[in-house]
Amino acid sequence: MVSKAGLYYKLHRKCLGYHSALIGLSILIASCVASFQGSVPPELPKMEAEIELPGATAIASGGAHACAVTADRTVVCWGDNRYGQLGDGSTTDAPSPVKVSRLSYVATVAAGEWHTCAVLTTGQVKCWGANAQGQLGDPSGHQSSMPVLVPVGPATEIAAGRSHTCVLLINGAVICWGDNRTSQTGVQRGPRAKPSPPVIVPHVLDAVSVAAGDEHSCSVQADGQLLCWGDNHFGQLGTGIQEHHSFPPSPVPIADRARAVTAGRRHTCALLREGTVECWGKGFEGQLGDGQGKDSLTPVRVLTADSEGRSIPLDRVTALTAGSQHTCALREDGRVYCWGSNYLGQLGRVKGESATEAVFSGLTEVLAVSAGGWHTCAIRREGGTICLGRLQPADPGVEGRKSEDDQ
Repeated sequence: MVSKAGLYYKLHRKCLGYHSALIGLSILIASCVASFQGSVPPELPKMEAEIELPGATAIASGGAHACAVTADRTVVCWGDNRYGQLGDGSTTDAPSPVKVSRLSYVATVAAGEWHTCAVLTTGQVKCWGANAQGQLGDPSGHQSSMPVLVPVGPATEIAAGRSHTCVLLINGAVICWGDNRTSQTGVQRGPRAKPSPPVIVPHVLDAVSVAAGDEHSCSVQADGQLLCWGDNHFGQLGTGIQEHHSFPPSPVPIADRARAVTAGRRHTCALLREGTVECWGKGFEGQLGDGQGKDSLTPVRVLTADSEGRSIPLDRVTALTAGSQHTCALREDGRVYCWGSNYLGQLGRVKGESATEAVFSGLTEVLAVSAGGWHTCAIRREGGTICLGRLQPADPGVEGRKSEDDQ
């Protein structure tokens, strides 16, 4: 069952012939799940939670929490709060948004597994939540349930991984800090792989986008070149080889066509200048979107089905986001397409089979979208925010699937 940290989910059980709203749903009855094979049609029921946040300007999804920048440039967060990642001064889970303490004039926000960070309109950076690996930029290792200032900046963009954080500075440099067991902060790991203080990533000089996965990082350069560094067990650096970790940053072979990049648990995806998407790395749950459901050491094109069911490249994409084992794309018409794991309904449908190609999530009129551990959240044009899947710590069944994915 879903704990008090769970949001209020609505399940429209059309497959059973009636409609009802359930609170804190964690599993679907077997007869309903058994009916879903492959990609689930968009008209089937969905697990979703509506959040009233009119005027929200940015959204971020973490492992089991989410945060949004509000119209007045403050931040609200909701979901799991075991490490203070909601920033309200407590460690109490919140099923509805709570305001982050002592934080204003926020430009954007990023959420990691158990920590959260924000860039202010002044270029300052503040973080809160777990800090065992120094992901708050504080070498003490002490967690904080309220924002603490990170001595970096001025920054324009921020990315939060599992236990490390990276920022894009106004001059195009990238600085990372936190867990460095696979050189994901951009410096060579030492023999004891100690957490890294904020350091400038070498060879990244003119960046326009930055991303942080579980244990790897990537950056898009102004000329369209894409560089990645860190963990490469499953080829998530896209270099064509498989190794424990890679340092310094290495180029991904996409012919200098990258516009933006996003990093998931063990996979990476790039939005190309022509509006298409390519992914690489772990593909066990279909998170690469190429219809294969297997790993790839080099970029593969994300596909979707046309009106006649034929596989064609997903195009007209304007934004991209990666969760733990799923990926979503926002198209120019405001519709969201997702692919990968759908174990908890994070693709916008009732829990079911993974989607190895991009499928319509049912979300329309979307301004911004963010994929988290087992959920997807979006800001809608008419106001308000909606989250699909589940915002709370994974149950033993989900953890088992994660372990299987790493084998």
